[in-house]
Amino acid sequence: MTQTMATTPATRSAATAWDAESCDGTNLNGADCPSQGFSGGTLACVNCAFDTSACTSDPTCGDGVVEGAESCDGTDLNGADCLSRGFTGGSLACVNCAFDTSACTSDPTCGNDLMESTELCDGTDLGEIDCVSLDMGFRAGTLVCAATCDDYDTSGCTTDPTGLLTNLPDGCPVYTYTGPVAGEEDHFIAGRLTPPSAPYQVTEIGFGLQHDTFGGLCDSTIDVEVIVFVSSSATPPATPTVLETITVPGALPPSWTANRFIHLTLSTPVTLQAGEELFIAMRNGGAYPSAVTCPLMCNDADNFVEDRNWWSNAGTPPYPWATLGSFNIDGTFDVWAIGSPQ
Repeated sequence: MTQTMATTPATRSAATAWDAESCDGTNLNGADCPSQGFSGGTLACVNCAFDTSACTSDPTCGDGVVEGAESCDGTDLNGADCLSRGFTGGSLACVNCAFDTSACTSDPTCGNDLMESTELCDGTDLGEIDCVSLDMGFRAGTLVCAATCDDYDTSGCTTDPTGLLTNLPDGCPVYTYTGPVAGEEDHFIAGRLTPPSAPYQVTEIGFGLQHDTFGGLCDSTIDVEVIVFVSSSATPPATPTVLETITVPGALPPSWTANRFIHLTLSTPVTLQAGEELFIAMRNGGAYPSAVTCPLMCNDADNFVEDRNWWSNAGTPPYPWATLGSFNIDGTFDVWAIGSPQ
């Protein structure tokens, strides 16, 4: 005899997850976003299956897909370009999942006092250019940018400023250069200047460098050390009392491709008394024969005075100074100063 028992089919409840169901209603069966491979967010259940649409993941920079707070990722710029970033052209890139606009371009706006793109200058923004560095023979003055931003107005520049001390009173018809050979790279070249009266206060100095001559030996973009001292003799002292040392950085825009003229203002004026001579000395630099500094010289025998041009023959004092003429060099080191009687 078989006993038959009545059974009641199981009824699925919103509060219980059964069989192959991943979840049921608010019952997530202990799961959450991290258990589903995400880093955070809110896991939900839709039709008894996990809904991860509200789960979040930390972005992986470098996977080529913009995620989370990433602006871009690799070649995925998320629809952005230079125009959308406020530029007028160019190529937008992505670096470390952030926009790189360095290759984007903008049309220059002449008159905004900001030198841009193809502008030579703009208003008060002359870059690193002044009357002296133009390589047009000026020794002082005020350079102005043309209203069109594509030229300079040199009407305020002068070749013969008031108070100019120079060994080249008539200018220089032909420039040449000298420079160190191996073992002389840290030696000084010095020029002697005589004031017209005493006391005489010097506030500015200048000199020239040759650039890119004879296979690139002369490099005017090397840092240059300049020292200023005074002597009561026409011969520089073996151990001079240096009144000022100035380091002129070589890496100045624009990239120089011609002679470079450097104009410096002394931090403290130098006052020359009766019988005193002013010496401006430049330490040579670089490494021969690859690239060295080459002091600019005037190749004009009419202006050459032997005891106004000196070579230190050492990098540290005491210096056994010798005239350039003793090396059969009859050029004049192009140094100058600007001052006034006191």
